[in-house]
Amino acid sequence: PSSDCMSRALKCCCRKSTYARIHEAAADAHSIAYHSDPSHLSDGEADEEVWTVEGWLHSGGYISRSVAQALTAPLSHDASSQSAEAFIRSIGQDREAVVSLLRSGRVLDHIADEVCAAAAALADAKQLAADANAENLSNKYASDTFTLNYANLASFFSGLEGIVGSPEPNLSMAMENEHCNSEDSQEAFVASNYHVETTAEIEWWYVVNPRHGLLTLGLKAYPAEQRNITTSHMREARTPKSPEEFAGQIAQVGKRLKEQGQTQLLEQEFLAARSYTGPLFVKYNAVLRGAHGAPQFMRDQREKLCKNNAYTTTLHSVNSAIIKLSKLTNVHK
Repeated sequence: PSSDCMSRALKCCCRKSTYARIHEAAADAHSIAYHSDPSHLSDGEADEEVWTVEGWLHSGGYISRSVAQALTAPLSHDASSQSAEAFIRSIGQDREAVVSLLRSGRVLDHIADEVCAAAAALADAKQLAADANAENLSNKYASDTFTLNYANLASFFSGLEGIVGSPEPNLSMAMENEHCNSEDSQEAFVASNYHVETTAEIEWWYVVNPRHGLLTLGLKAYPAEQRNITTSHMREARTPKSPEEFAGQIAQVGKRLKEQGQTQLLEQEFLAARSYTGPLFVKYNAVLRGAHGAPQFMRDQREKLCKNNAYTTTLHSVNSAIIKLSKLTNVHK
């Protein structure tokens, strides 16, 4: 093929490659900046100023500056504003003259150079802002750092008993004492997730015998959630239920355990496990996290929430319930 044919083919390939890059960039930008379109924003977000290409070009003066330089090229550098105005008026009706000045001034090339330089600066500014935001977030979550310690094999093999001690043989009496007759039993605490302000004694009666508990405690109602229960995707507020209301479900669990040759779930294990799903998880977790060798602030938190109460028998019952129920858990990838 002739050199002209090769040149035309090369230009065609370059044009296709350029167009392909343009369309690919446009598609990526559309997917990334979908929410920049005010029609996709909430009322509050739509009121904020939206970035536009037109506004960006206008603020930088990229086009007007290049056009002005090309149109006034025939004038001397020290021409007055009156001379420039008179010149523009004289050529304003001559389209061919305007086109000739713009072409000879290589306006498109100059605009392309300035737009590319400004776009690169815009990208750098966005990256700097993103880096600064990431650093702020990192500093936010790193403001209260701490160091955890590795325990030894002796700690591993000692298990839960090595952390909280041995459980009492009379499970029911021991668990009641831990929640109702201990140093922290009547001290109020707040569950951070739903902001329930309650006590260990109140929560014990809520699980074991909610109706009798109100009479014993002299309450009209049990503490309720103060947040995270208002919208459709959040759960409803809790409702007191007696253990008898769970009899059918417990029987089904017992049947499944029996079919697998496992030990039945005890009533005390059920009560302990259900207690863990309520505000008392705050205390139970504090005991375990504040064990010997834990960071000082975790030990302080345990002392503040639980005093000398390790909830020993309750935690052993929770652990036993989890082990039994884990036998009924389906394995997923």
